[in-house]
Amino acid sequence: MAQHIHLSVLFGLKVATILLSLIGAAIVVMDPTVKVAIIVAAPSMVTGLGTLILGFMNRTKLQDVHESAVRMESNVNGKLSKLLEVKQELSNTQQTLAHAEGHREATDEIRHEADEIRHEIDEIRHETDEMKRS
Repeated sequence: MAQHIHLSVLFGLKVATILLSLIGAAIVVMDPTVKVAIIVAAPSMVTGLGTLILGFMNRTKLQDVHESAVRMESNVNGKLSKLLEVKQELSNTQQTLAHAEGHREATDEIRHEADEIRHEIDEIRHETDEMKRS
C-alpha cells in the first residue's frame, strides 16, 4: 500500500511540474498586470492543489479502513452466529435437564406416596392382627 501512495505522489508531482511549466510560460508572455494577479493568486492555488493531493491520499486510506471494517464485521458476525448456536444448544440441554429433573421429582413423589400407603397397610394389618387376637 505504501508503494501505491508513493506512485500516486510521484504522478502528482509530474502533473504539477507540467502545469507549473505551462503556467510559467504563460506568465512570461502575459501583460505585467496579469503577472501581478497571478503572483498574488499563486499561494492559494498551491494550497488548493495540496488540499486535492491530500484528499486523494486520504481517500485511499479511507478505502483501506473501510475494507478493514468489513473484514472485522464479517469476523464478528461469524463469531456471533457461533455464539448464538452454542447458546441455543445450552438452552436445549437445560430444557432436557429440567424435564428429566421433573420426571425424577415425580418418581420421588410416587415412591414417597407408595411408602405412605405401605405404612398405612402395615398399620391396618397390625390392627387387624390385634383384633383377631382379642
